[in-house]
Amino acid sequence: RHWRKALWSSGLFVLVMGIQLNPSRAGWFIGVILGLILGVKIFLSDGKRQNDFNPKSVLAFAMTVALVLLAIGSISFLGNWETSWGRFNILGFNPADRSPTEIYLRMAPDAGVMGFGPGTFSTIFPSYQETYDFGTRAVPLFWKDGFFEHAHEDYLETLIEWGYLGSLSWSVLVIGGIARGVMRYFQKQTSFSLRWLLLCSLLALSGTLTHALIDFPLQIASIQLYVFVLLGICWGGKFSFSQGDGLCYVTQNVPKGRRSVGDSEMFGG
Repeated sequence: RHWRKALWSSGLFVLVMGIQLNPSRAGWFIGVILGLILGVKIFLSDGKRQNDFNPKSVLAFAMTVALVLLAIGSISFLGNWETSWGRFNILGFNPADRSPTEIYLRMAPDAGVMGFGPGTFSTIFPSYQETYDFGTRAVPLFWKDGFFEHAHEDYLETLIEWGYLGSLSWSVLVIGGIARGVMRYFQKQTSFSLRWLLLCSLLALSGTLTHALIDFPLQIASIQLYVFVLLGICWGGKFSFSQGDGLCYVTQNVPKGRRSVGDSEMFGG
């Protein structure tokens, strides 16, 4: 319906602008890539559903993309806002200089099986920072005397704080959820709306996990909440689709002979 399309298109536009206003330059770049992937998927799916590409649809899609890019460019270059592009023009972007990864690699073996403990990175790191020998190489000054609350590398920070055993447990939760979501996405019995929900969940997770290679999004409480919810969607129960009422249900495993009101929950239509 047109009003629904207008509502969700407006919401998507607000999200795109919000990503642009986020001070993370890497996050902005990843967000743009994910947006393009989603836009192409929507365009191809619409054409496939109509069995032919309507020239008007192609033109409308192109105009929408052009308007979004124009709006982003206007805020980035004409406004005086603290945008990702503004920080990029001033600071540039060199992932290799963002943090002393070699110190993290020195800390990881000492963490051992159990790690130093969750949330201890900022207290453990200074001792390694003060004693690490960079030799005669020229390195950024903040590598030697800057305060690091988190490592700009979530995976190494997890290994340092949680150790090998804890990191393995987190890997099972995250990688297993993504693998399960991918398998459900390609199942034929997966409903139309659920397939889109899984696709967007997987895109969001992949973007966050990519960003974690050079930053610490997984250490931020609000982002952790979203990640766990999206993993929950991917890990969820057995999905089925009822043609009669047009609703998608999450069917939970119930012992034979038992039935309760909560056996099936409406997941979304």
